Amino acid sequence: MATKDEYFDHLKEVNRTFYDQVRGADQKAAYIFTFMLALLIWSSEARDMFTLHRYVGAPLPVIACSALAAVSLLTAAMAAILVVMPRRREGGSSLFWGSWDASSLALKEAEARGDLDFLMNEYRTNITHLAAICRTKYRLVALAFRALAVALLAHFAVLAIS
Repeated sequence: MATKDEYFDHLKEVNRTFYDQVRGADQKAAYIFTFMLALLIWSSEARDMFTLHRYVGAPLPVIACSALAAVSLLTAAMAAILVVMPRRREGGSSLFWGSWDASSLALKEAEARGDLDFLMNEYRTNITHLAAICRTKYRLVALAFRALAVALLAHFAVLAIS
């Protein structure tokens, strides 16, 4: 039978794991954004997708693929930016700096009582918030990655038909 300390250790490990996953999502978004910027900096064809002269008088397949690539790049950029935007949820725990002012007194009181349950509940609350943040971030990372893939396919199609 597991002890209370083992459950507490597990809660701490879950908290660390979810925090690492939040960082991982931020890193993935940064890689996607960096790749997009590199594409736009080094490819005049990619930059032209955002100019009017690309579309004026161009054949319909070039217009369609260019527009798809441009919209996909914008979608990927916005999703990647939203991944790394700060997240704040109602509530919080003493493990989140944004909630520290509200929870520091309760933590001090729990410490005076030697209340291990308070600490376990703080970890549970933080884990719940981190899980929600992870879900949101990874949905946006997936959107950014898929949009980037569509943009690249459309970009290669423009290069092939131009």
